[in-house]
Amino acid sequence: MTPHEASLRSVHHAGTPASRRGSPAAPIIATILTVPVAGAHLFLFGLSAMAFDSCNSAADCPEATAAVNRAAWLAVASVPVALTSWLWPHKPRFNRYRVAHLGVYLVLAGTAGALFVTVPVGR
Repeated sequence: MTPHEASLRSVHHAGTPASRRGSPAAPIIATILTVPVAGAHLFLFGLSAMAFDSCNSAADCPEATAAVNRAAWLAVASVPVALTSWLWPHKPRFNRYRVAHLGVYLVLAGTAGALFVTVPVGR
């Protein structure tokens, strides 16, 4: 085929050799981990209400409230990070970005879990 002839090859990923496609392993791992980790965070968020048991209606517990709020925001922020790893193009040079997304997700989810577990008690 000369350089001026049009190619009839498919440009879809199905015909692309595996060595030229990006690995979907990191987004798959992040997506699979999202459901149980989000469930654990929801459980810990419900359980963190015990940190406010020692507070009466007249007193507020600013440290416990701030810790629960930070943990909840980190838990919510971890879900889009895990799912946006699918948006990178499926080329080998973007594999490191997908793995970085997985790492950021694990750090956010782990930090949120640690913050939920270490909520300071009320008075």
